Amino acid sequence: MRVVYDASCKTSNGRSLNDILCTGPALQNDLGGVILNWRLHRYVFVADITKMYRCIDMHEEDAQYQRIFWRDEKGLIKEYFLTTVTFDTASAPFTAIRVIHQIASDERERYPLAEHVLKKEIYVDHRRSSKNSQ
Repeated sequence: MRVVYDASCKTSNGRSLNDILCTGPALQNDLGGVILNWRLHRYVFVADITKMYRCIDMHEEDAQYQRIFWRDEKGLIKEYFLTTVTFDTASAPFTAIRVIHQIASDERERYPLAEHVLKKEIYVDHRRSSKNSQ
């Protein structure tokens, strides 16, 4: 079973979580440019990072806005908070790419060649599909 979180669902006030989230600036590299740059490298790689969002913890104060209400076997309603970045929220793509950029900056001394690649030579496909959604 997979729980799907719909951050576009309107609440009683007519607004959704996605309506009020700050999405951050566009950090996504141009896909065409990334593919064109492949000709400059001897090796390139493609990876599936569909579980990446589940590896990024939310700030505790923000987790309260990602709630799931679940009815147990006895009919009692239980409340859960999602504590990691959730697929299909408006801010998730920015957050994922921003984390990659931060890792590149944090580790630039240990891996000097990786910083440029992680900041300029990657493309993160965040579009939802039944095949790659969480």
